[in-house]
Amino acid sequence: MNEEEEEDEDTVLNRLSLRRTWESSPHPYLFFNSDHFTFTFLGFFIQRATGNLIDQQTGMLLEQGIMAQNLYDGLVRNRAPLQENFDCLPRDQKILKLCNIMGIEFPHDPDSTYELTTDNVKKIMAIYMRFRCDIPVIVMGETGCGKTRLVKFMCALQSPPGVNVNNMILMKVM
Repeated sequence: MNEEEEEDEDTVLNRLSLRRTWESSPHPYLFFNSDHFTFTFLGFFIQRATGNLIDQQTGMLLEQGIMAQNLYDGLVRNRAPLQENFDCLPRDQKILKLCNIMGIEFPHDPDSTYELTTDNVKKIMAIYMRFRCDIPVIVMGETGCGKTRLVKFMCALQSPPGVNVNNMILMKVM
């Protein structure tokens, strides 16, 4: 191969390689709920004094000065949860927030043993939003990291309470 072909191959490989992992990247989300009036913050908070966007889990500055103080104060007056920590909410509130985003009429807890951490809920929402936009999803990860359990919980949450619907097919791809 000459130098140009080698450079082209490197460019293609760099483009196709995994650039970052879920764990090494912040995922701040602002979801407009299915009621078309409310929204849900997940994974970040905004500092009133500076207007900075801060990652809740790491405390890392994500974006500087994104909100003016008067807008922040107006949102707080309208009960926007700008400082809410999802991990500190009671389980029923976590389920309610998930259901509000997903448009589920009858909030229920399909599996009380499933841990609803901010990270798990972000992953559920990332999958859900892509499905909603007809974007295919591939869930990848090490064996035993919780991929199947996460998707099962998401499917069960969307099924009516007390109704056993088989809406998930497992395939092993090797």
